[in-house]
Amino acid sequence: MLRFALLLILFIPTVAISEPLDRFAGRYRGCAVSGGEWVPIETTLAVSGNRLSGSYIFIESSGRNVNGTIIFESHDGGDSVTLQWRDLYGEGSAAFDFTADGSRFDGYWAAESSESRFDWNGVRIGSGRTIPDCRTPIS
Repeated sequence: MLRFALLLILFIPTVAISEPLDRFAGRYRGCAVSGGEWVPIETTLAVSGNRLSGSYIFIESSGRNVNGTIIFESHDGGDSVTLQWRDLYGEGSAAFDFTADGSRFDGYWAAESSESRFDWNGVRIGSGRTIPDCRTPIS
């Protein structure tokens, strides 16, 4: 009987525990496509409870700073999150895929009324990783 009980315990399915969002919190410097060109962008992410939110500021080629907000949509339990962005140009979705340690993300943004996706990346400030060069032409 004891052997049967041990076998049952061994085969009880375990519930998958998702990774906490805390590893994504921080300030990231990177690049995003805006107006058909790479622009520098600083993305700040913070965690409150089980939600990730934040803000960003990018600099247009004219020198104008554009501020925006980020609202959490979902987390896949691993290294990817989906978000909603909003700024003076509109709003839409974004998705970021982070490195395992959360020190870098590569992703995209899309306008609400469009199927086109545009690159958005960032490297956590102070991580020791090289900040992307936004002067590289878009290929």
